Amino acid sequence: MKKFILGLFVLTSLSLTTACSSDDDDNTSSNIEGAWKLTAWNVSGSSYDLNNDGTASTNLLEEMNCYNNETIVFNNNVATYMTTSYADIYAELVAGSTSDYVYTIECQDEVSNSPASYSVNGNTVTITTTYEEDGTIYEVILLATLNGNTLSFVLEEGLYIEENVGFDVIVEQDLTLVFTKL
Repeated sequence: MKKFILGLFVLTSLSLTTACSSDDDDNTSSNIEGAWKLTAWNVSGSSYDLNNDGTASTNLLEEMNCYNNETIVFNNNVATYMTTSYADIYAELVAGSTSDYVYTIECQDEVSNSPASYSVNGNTVTITTTYEEDGTIYEVILLATLNGNTLSFVLEEGLYIEENVGFDVIVEQDLTLVFTKL
């Protein structure tokens, strides 16, 4: 899970794309500048009760205390993604059930700042960054949608939950991250 979350942060800091009409280029460019806070971790179709309080949600940030201060700051063609934690999410099958799980979330403190370049073309913001893993350099480009004061992008198979026993992957689902301008 840590590698997924680290990859998520790298992807997030690498690129964002947004779509606007070309007559709003200057307005969009100025709208992206500033700080944006992570406000939702949305899944579609399924909801989860990760905090085991009896209420499931499609916004997983409502289900955990991790990722409370994650921000992206756009300034002078540099996008900096600032993280303070990541989550390891595990599930254990409820005794006597074949589909009900009790979840465990382990929030791990980890402060990181990941700078990336970005450009604005209409409502499209493209963020590009590189990172190295095991001696190989990777380039990541992420596309996001700007809609008023929100910026969102989809991470394919971004939600990753392992089973406590055996560590089998029980969930790999697309995850939409939503940031709101501060």
